Amino acid sequence: MEKKRSISVVIPSFDGKLLLEKYLPCLMKTLKECELILQYETIVVDDASTDGTDAFLAENYPEVIYLKNTENMGFSKTSNRGLHQAKHELVLFLNNDMVLNDDFFEKTIPYFDQEDTFGVFSEIRDSLGEKKLEGQKTPKCKKHRIHYEDNKETKGPFTFYLCGGNALVSREKMV
Repeated sequence: MEKKRSISVVIPSFDGKLLLEKYLPCLMKTLKECELILQYETIVVDDASTDGTDAFLAENYPEVIYLKNTENMGFSKTSNRGLHQAKHELVLFLNNDMVLNDDFFEKTIPYFDQEDTFGVFSEIRDSLGEKKLEGQKTPKCKKHRIHYEDNKETKGPFTFYLCGGNALVSREKMV
């Protein structure tokens, strides 16, 4: 049996109330139902929204840790603020417009049983689930530059980078 893990989910958001209304229920259900998750916390870092995100979360998700920037700081600083608030072993950086598959954690958590795993992310597809937008990229040198291509040869899980849309990382290795 795989080791159970604790997870902090960091969601940067700017005027994302409608997106949170649509996608947060799926995330919360996935977290609650995953047998590999020992404990979790969800952190929404609001980048100075004016759309009522704070009231929506307070009314519907009082368990969510809510941080609000007093001024718009941008994606990176907002995400980092959530990282520094996170207290669990693994941190999932999740865009507020992303839907996780029901088995996202079952498929990604086991990679952290390998000591050399820094982070993983799932394949990202368009809204119809047809076109792959991100996933399994490996470096290729061409004309003295590094490019990335689909990982067709090995068909392994390795990738050249993590996509911030749904990157699950080791907190210890990140900070």
